[in-house]
Amino acid sequence: PIENVVGQAYTKKFVDFLLWMSFYYASEPGSILRLTFFEEIIALLKGKKKIKKASKLLSNRILSDRIGEKNFFDSLSVNQETVARLIEAINKRKYKAFVLHSPNMAYEMKMVLEVCNALYEPTSNYKNSAATNYNGTALFILPEIRDVEAMYNLIKDKINDRVVMLHSNMKSSELFASIEKIINGDARVVVGTRFAVFAPIKKLDIVIMLQESSWLYKAEEAPRYHARECALM
Repeated sequence: PIENVVGQAYTKKFVDFLLWMSFYYASEPGSILRLTFFEEIIALLKGKKKIKKASKLLSNRILSDRIGEKNFFDSLSVNQETVARLIEAINKRKYKAFVLHSPNMAYEMKMVLEVCNALYEPTSNYKNSAATNYNGTALFILPEIRDVEAMYNLIKDKINDRVVMLHSNMKSSELFASIEKIINGDARVVVGTRFAVFAPIKKLDIVIMLQESSWLYKAEEAPRYHARECALM
């Protein structure tokens, strides 16, 4: 019966993923389900409307001190061959895991921006990219909220309201609005902290996890899942 309800929002593959988590982390399925924005999804399935329009998130937020102003990224270059390989993998629609060397966080964020450019704003650099007919969703996971907010603003400049954010400091109305966009298929990019791995994305094409060695990806409370392992699965 529970699967019949959440099946309206979750794909079968996503339900299978949750059952794998229940087995792998020796947790009750209900404990796993509570991680997956379950309250917001049930409210949406019941036809609940937002009480008020979610505020414009972080429109003038200053980027993290270690990253600097937005124009900093204009002078930063990344390996274009690596970006092309990622786009090629999306085109082939065959699962592949990459571990990419990165000198620092700023480089990783620039890499994410380049992937967004290739997918949503095709240029001469990516004539054979997935961008021409791309209608999937990309998931970018970062360890800290301040980096999520910075990444969100950088991407929002490029694809406007097709990007949503997920982290624990968001207001309930903002979180509800993000989940609604994801379920309705209006979100092309989801940016969040570790629990964004449970976003009910129906056509997930790529997951990029920045700073994948960070201890912040390991949940301290039960079920003690590791977001990196979940992202791989």
